[in-house]
Amino acid sequence: MPIVSNKRNYKRKRRINAHVIEDMSVNHFERFVFKKKYIVDCSLHDYGYDMSIETFNRKGEYEPGQIKVQMKAKKRPSYIKSKTILSFSCDRRDLNLWLIEPNPVILVVYDAKKEKSFWVYVQNYLRAIPKGYNHKKTKGTFNIHIPIKNKVNEKAIEKFRGFKTKNLNQAKKVITYEA
Repeated sequence: MPIVSNKRNYKRKRRINAHVIEDMSVNHFERFVFKKKYIVDCSLHDYGYDMSIETFNRKGEYEPGQIKVQMKAKKRPSYIKSKTILSFSCDRRDLNLWLIEPNPVILVVYDAKKEKSFWVYVQNYLRAIPKGYNHKKTKGTFNIHIPIKNKVNEKAIEKFRGFKTKNLNQAKKVITYEA
């Protein structure tokens, strides 16, 4: 007797559209990183970051530090303000982690319909929120607004490297003063 049935009612796992869109988002993003000759290290376990980017200088020498990336993919993301802003709802627990992360955290949202990705430097975004607003009081989620002018491309990847370099330089100053 065969192990696999050919009957129509035999159910198997299916590849759903959400998984296809997620893979497309990662592929779209990684191409820009690879064009800059950097490395993408995808996380096997996702506890707030899907991948890290490691960079190299013009001589091809490895640079310290990482850029943390959280990828999100949507079939139809929500646009507001005459479609100039992409609004994305984040888990508050992720925000709490991202705020204390010493490396830059970049949230990337992939619009599957447009086949484009948009980014925001999370720590800078959260620091720019007016002082009277406390994101910790929100119930479970928090909306982040990403300007659509922040398209993922090679220039954006280089900006991420600049964020990392600035963070490292600030850390060096702190270490120097404490020593």
